[in-house]
Amino acid sequence: MPELRKYTRLNAEGTVILRPKNDTSRSIKADLVDISFYGMGVYTQEKLEADTDVKLELIAKLYNEPIIMEGRIKYAKEIKRQDKNVFRIGIEFISTEKKDIQYLMAHIQANKYAKLRGRKVS
Repeated sequence: MPELRKYTRLNAEGTVILRPKNDTSRSIKADLVDISFYGMGVYTQEKLEADTDVKLELIAKLYNEPIIMEGRIKYAKEIKRQDKNVFRIGIEFISTEKKDIQYLMAHIQANKYAKLRGRKVS
């Protein structure tokens, strides 16, 4: 199946807190799956409808502080993961500090290549 995304996504680990703008009292915890310069994919127990704007707090394994941003749900698809039904959600960034995403992605790539070479990256 051909890749439909315009930009490469990197596998990533971390937690994302999603807060729908139309219901700011709601807080949904999600697992980060992958990230690109323009969006990310997450797994969550709760479904969010496409075109929902959300505030995001990304806590990535390879980044020392939370990255706060805004995004828009592009899709939510129910899938089976580890014998449980979860939602795979695609999020497009609306507002973020691009330097934070660049730094995180560079660190992910450096860590990936270091592992291939048998070295550690901090």
